[in-house]
Amino acid sequence: MDSYVELTAGTVYDQSNGDQYKCLGKTESGTLMERVSDGWMLVAHGTRQDEHGLICWNYSTGGHWPDKGTRAEKICKHRT
Repeated sequence: MDSYVELTAGTVYDQSNGDQYKCLGKTESGTLMERVSDGWMLVAHGTRQDEHGLICWNYSTGGHWPDKGTRAEKICKHRT
């Protein structure tokens, strides 16, 4: 069973979908997270952790590339 948790800044967590996210700290409304694989950032709301230590959240907002899209363009060009 999942329990609501407050994540620790600087810690990398495994998400239930297989991705890893680094907790960057709390915001006014949630927790700022960065996906380790590509730097995608978001604010997670309602973070939970299951009995295996995997995290998930109810919903996210503010998803963005930290460099205003430059990284996204490079990834898209690399994959084509």
